[in-house]
Amino acid sequence: MERKEQESNCNCIGYITVHNIIVHNKMKDLLIRLRHFWRTLYIRRDEFHISLEFDIEYYELLDKQEKEEYSLDLMKRRQIAHERDLDRRV
Repeated sequence: MERKEQESNCNCIGYITVHNIIVHNKMKDLLIRLRHFWRTLYIRRDEFHISLEFDIEYYELLDKQEKEEYSLDLMKRRQIAHERDLDRRV
């Protein structure tokens, strides 16, 4: 009887551990996506702002089409920031 209880406890602990890992990974993905969303809300005037850096963690979450869209969007936002930076200096 005691052995069955120990085995069931082991399965439960294993499930909880796997479940915690899955939840942790999903939360990490969510936070990475939230960070990207926050950085793209506003295009800064400084072309070297951290929001215009290539985000490898976010890039790894994307599929092929989304990666292309991300690259194009990043280049577009960098160009806008560059133009704003030039306007500010002149």
